[in-house]
Amino acid sequence: MVISAFAQSSDSENMKVWAKYDFVPGDKIIFEDNQQNEITGEFPSKWKLKRGGAETMRFADSSVIGFIAVSSEIEPLMKTAVFLPEIFTIEFDVYFHHKGNEGYSVIFDV
Repeated sequence: MVISAFAQSSDSENMKVWAKYDFVPGDKIIFEDNQQNEITGEFPSKWKLKRGGAETMRFADSSVIGFIAVSSEIEPLMKTAVFLPEIFTIEFDVYFHHKGNEGYSVIFDV
C-alpha cells in the first residue's frame, strides 16, 4: 500500500466533518496508526518514506501525517512484503484543501 500526495494543507478552519459513517471493520486489524505518540515535526515512526517528504503535524487538535513535498509517497512499515489477505477493507481519514492550484491522488498499490 502506498499513500501519495501532491500537496500539503495546514488550513484547519475550513475543515468540514462528514457525518455519515458506515464502515464495517474486519475481524483482524492488519495496520493501525493514529499518530498519538508521534513527535510534531518528525517523520511518523510506523511509515517508510518512498519519496518526497512527510512529517507529523498538528491539525484541528490532532496529530496527523502532513506531506511537505510535491509527489510524496509513504507506505506502512510491515514485517512482510505481502501482508494483505485476498479480501480486505481500508479505513482512513483524509483532508484536501480547495485552494485551486493543487492535485491529489491516493494510490493503493496492492
